[in-house]
Amino acid sequence: MNLFDTSGFPPRWSCGWAWAEQPWVGWMHILSDLVIFAAYFAVPIVVMYFVRQRNDLKFPPIFYGFLGLIFFSCGTVHLVEAGIFWWPVYKLSAVAKLVTAVFSASGVVLLARVLPLALELKSGAAYAALVDDRRKTEAMLKREQFLLGTMMKTVPDLIYFKDTHSRFTHVSDSFARFMGVDTPESVVGRTDYDYFPKDFADETRAEEVELMRTREPMIGKEEPERSAAGEQIWLSSTKLPLLDESGEVIGLFGLSRDITPQKHAAEVMEIAKEAAESASRAKSDFLANMSHEIRTPMNAIMGMTELVLDTDLTPSQHDFLSIVYESAETLLSVINEILDFSKIEAGKLELTAEDISLRDEVGNTLKSLGLRAHTKGIELAWQVHADVPEHFLADPVRLRQVLVNLVGNAIKFTSEGEVVVEVTLEKMQSDVARLHFIVSDTGIGIAEHKLDSVFDAFEQADQSTTRQFGGTGLGLAISKKIIQAMNGRIWVESTLGKGSEFHFIVELPLGEVPPDGTSLADLDLSRIPVVIVDDNATNLRILTEVLQSWNMTVQAVANAPAALEAIHETLASEGELPLLISDSQMPGMDGFTLAEKIRASDELRETVIIILTSGAHSSDAIRCRQLGINAHMMKPAKQSELQQAITRVLGRRPLPSRPAAEKAGLDRPAGRSLQILVVEDGYANQKLAMALLEKWGHQTTLAENGQQAVDAWRTGSFDVILMDVQMPVMDGLTATRTIRDLERASQTGKHVPIVAMTARAMKGDREKCLEVGMDDYVTKPIQREELLNVLESLVSSGILSEHDDAEPTSDTATGQGIASGQGTASGGLIDWNVARKNVQGDEEILKVIVEAALDEFAKLMAELTAAMEAGDAPTALRCAHTLKSTANTFGATLLQECSLAMETDARSGDLDGVRERQPEAERLCQQILMELKDRLASMDSN
Repeated sequence: MNLFDTSGFPPRWSCGWAWAEQPWVGWMHILSDLVIFAAYFAVPIVVMYFVRQRNDLKFPPIFYGFLGLIFFSCGTVHLVEAGIFWWPVYKLSAVAKLVTAVFSASGVVLLARVLPLALELKSGAAYAALVDDRRKTEAMLKREQFLLGTMMKTVPDLIYFKDTHSRFTHVSDSFARFMGVDTPESVVGRTDYDYFPKDFADETRAEEVELMRTREPMIGKEEPERSAAGEQIWLSSTKLPLLDESGEVIGLFGLSRDITPQKHAAEVMEIAKEAAESASRAKSDFLANMSHEIRTPMNAIMGMTELVLDTDLTPSQHDFLSIVYESAETLLSVINEILDFSKIEAGKLELTAEDISLRDEVGNTLKSLGLRAHTKGIELAWQVHADVPEHFLADPVRLRQVLVNLVGNAIKFTSEGEVVVEVTLEKMQSDVARLHFIVSDTGIGIAEHKLDSVFDAFEQADQSTTRQFGGTGLGLAISKKIIQAMNGRIWVESTLGKGSEFHFIVELPLGEVPPDGTSLADLDLSRIPVVIVDDNATNLRILTEVLQSWNMTVQAVANAPAALEAIHETLASEGELPLLISDSQMPGMDGFTLAEKIRASDELRETVIIILTSGAHSSDAIRCRQLGINAHMMKPAKQSELQQAITRVLGRRPLPSRPAAEKAGLDRPAGRSLQILVVEDGYANQKLAMALLEKWGHQTTLAENGQQAVDAWRTGSFDVILMDVQMPVMDGLTATRTIRDLERASQTGKHVPIVAMTARAMKGDREKCLEVGMDDYVTKPIQREELLNVLESLVSSGILSEHDDAEPTSDTATGQGIASGQGTASGGLIDWNVARKNVQGDEEILKVIVEAALDEFAKLMAELTAAMEAGDAPTALRCAHTLKSTANTFGATLLQECSLAMETDARSGDLDGVRERQPEAERLCQQILMELKDRLASMDSN
């Protein structure tokens, strides 16, 4: 069918007379159809135009299809209708209308389905927000892409991504440079096999396969690599599995950081650490050697003082020597504190818990400081209040150290007035007491802004005082550490120009009263009248409170005339003379003058008098005897000593005359006579150890070095070996190892106890001695109680074999007690006072030593000369060491110093230094030999 066939269809203008007579009707149809056509076509065009202008309006494509089909089909029909007036294509018009009808009907159906969706479309604002979110997301993606790109371009660490076949998919610029290529794209698609040796690539591939299989990350693996330039570097690599959105592994990514500088720094640190440890070991060795040099003379001081204390002494002599011994103990504790540098550097202190008598500890400590205070003309007083218990568990050495530091400082910075120590009970809870110690003085005081810093190390309240008073500024810092270790606290209150009060509070558990001790409360002094006189108000108050706590009837006066009046009053009212306790130094009439007046009075001459002296004048004891004074004591007196003196002069239950610390079994026998090998190279230590042992009934054999000890052990039979550690030829540790090896080889089961005896006091020394097979350990200076306890413990433990006492198989050196000799130095190189002290004044032993020294000096110098000619440093070291020890025996200080210098040079291998000092040593030896010959001739003539 031809749609454009017009046969039989005339144009509308020819369909009737009306069109001819009324043409405007036809034109109206034509114009209307044209306008409708234009309108239908314009609607979708206009709608799409304006919608496109709005980015916030978005319609689905089906909407535009519906709009176009409806309007374009209707417009086409009207266009055809307008043309039929000239061209009668009615077939085409019918088809167009049919198509339009179909499209219109389809549009209605489509509209019915689309309209509900259209009604659900968001508003313009919602579309605007949606678009805004999309913009932000796009901006964020761009930002992240920028950041990732920047990171990949600029971060110096090596960043890379790999697929499951370990092919590089993306790498950073630094990684490309590391691989020696120009761009990161050059690496993409390649593997480690393209850049590294096969062994390394195989290891890396296996590592990555396992990582992707287990999904376990690899963190910070350090591995050596070579850069593109061929440099050896170290990388720290971290790798993690790469997962897609579904959680499947699609590869891995990693980061490798160049840690070569850190590795080099670690190597430098290791070298520095080794150097520091070496320096620390050298420091330890130096301190140990200094310990040996310091403690060796301390050995003689303390040991000989102990021996002298066992002889018949006057009370004054016993009192003075007791102070010497106690002060030496305090000095030894300070030396131990300084030498134990590891504790100081770590800020830790080891505390012991011993049963102590608090009043005795305070009294003993202050008594050693009394002379210093009285020499300056200041009063030193102390009081432990009556409600404070007597016995505590505490560290006596540390407590004494704190008191010595605080009281010593108070005396140092006080020129007039007094120093007072007071102990009060703050709180008592169960079996623990909180004690408050107060050390007050009337000295220069401390500025307020310095109160906190005085406890810092090397600090003083005023640095200018260092020039005037001296001191290191360590005392208060150490005291603070000790108090803190006791879980206490310490502080100071002070007013500049008026004085200071140092306080510390500690909590101490109660101790047990010794079963054989006599408590102060057990002595009955009640209602005994006593007159006390002292011009110092503090001393008077403290003494009054102490005597009243003993239930004595006390009258306290401040001067001698008042004391005379009080004695008369007591005699008149009580019918008996009171006990008089008087200070020796008072203005106007002193204590001795008061005693003289009393002895001159027929009525008062029987008065019992106790004088408290400062101890600064040796004539005080003579005056006391001349005036018939019943007892005299040095201030500050201990309460136990004062009560002991009172009970003795009044005939009340007397206390033992020796303090408890001195009667702790020092003279008790060791159970049976032992054969003891003493291995010691120092003459003074030889004599002291052997004197003590033979005093206890033991037999001794002497060996002067480790080799001699081994030889003596082979040929002799000994119960115990006392072994010095630091000796020439063979030291004590080597000798002990040798003896233990020989014992094991003999398979007899024999084991001779070996006790280390050394002046080394460093941490770890005891462990070293026990490690080589020694059974126990005593430190020098040798203390009788410690040595005796060790011997008794060996016997009681069964270590010593139970056999009958045997005669020694080698010559037995007989030791004597050693005491201070009398006499003066000769004016030569030898100090004969020192020589006599080393043999306890025994001229026969001195003669033996002189004869031995004549041979030894000549022999040593000959051996030293031969060693220098042969360049033999070990022999030179031994000769210098022995020469030093022999010179020390005779107090030959110049030769001792010269020998010490040669010993130091020889130990460091500096034979030139030894050679420079050798002529001086020979000159001194020649002079000493002349003095020894003269002395020996004098002995023979007598």
